Amino acid sequence: GKDRDRDILQLLNARFQRGRRVVRVNPDKEGLDSILEFDVFGSTILCGVDELPETPRSRAIVFVMEQNVRPVAKVLDSKRADILRDRLCAFRGRYIEEKMPQVERFLKDGRLCDAVEPLHQILRLVKPDIETDFVEFFKRIEKERQQETFDSFDAEVVKALLNCRDKVEQGKILISHVTENFNLGKNESERVSIKTIGRVLTRLGLKKTRTTGGIHARLWDENRIARLCRKFELNESEVDDIGDVSDVSDDKNLISGETENNLQEPVYIDTEVE
Repeated sequence: GKDRDRDILQLLNARFQRGRRVVRVNPDKEGLDSILEFDVFGSTILCGVDELPETPRSRAIVFVMEQNVRPVAKVLDSKRADILRDRLCAFRGRYIEEKMPQVERFLKDGRLCDAVEPLHQILRLVKPDIETDFVEFFKRIEKERQQETFDSFDAEVVKALLNCRDKVEQGKILISHVTENFNLGKNESERVSIKTIGRVLTRLGLKKTRTTGGIHARLWDENRIARLCRKFELNESEVDDIGDVSDVSDDKNLISGETENNLQEPVYIDTEVE
């Protein structure tokens, strides 16, 4: 939530794609000379005890590490590190003038594809005989991530929203109706407030409005709801007649996504900065 943390998160969100840049101001200079651009593309390794925020996690390959039970060497194996360094330098020198081989995208998740594609290209160069294992491994990861998305809090809110379709009046749905449906059958400790549901609906892209009596509501946007259904794989039969509203990649949604979220720094921010 802090401004500094937000800046760091925006920078991390920009690192996954070649050509992304961030803008910074040098306080020691004046005018246009003070504006600097930095190319931030590059692989990143993040370690922590908590989950990553949603946006960087969506384009990351996540490994859950367990506590080590084996003896750990007290010093690094510098000889082995030298060998690895030399081999990496040799690889770089050997292929620096060549184009990477083209590979077919085999995942539905566009962001995961962006992370996997360069690894796939390198694999085809150095170890093509294990390509099948590589593909199966990431298909399994994608399936696990889809299940996590389906079971998420946001997915439950969308389910409650769909259950309230018959309560839409004048193109508006009361937040209280969605909250009531969400809390149905839950015990006291699992129930959430109208304020919480309202925040989630706003984050999901449903615009704020009020009824004629001044009650808080959200505009019922069929296209937006169709996209949410496809994202969370919910009630496809109910949205088939809306039109071909499929999930679109970052490149196609960059401008519209920023507009929806009222982002102020479209030069380098991704579409779903938290």
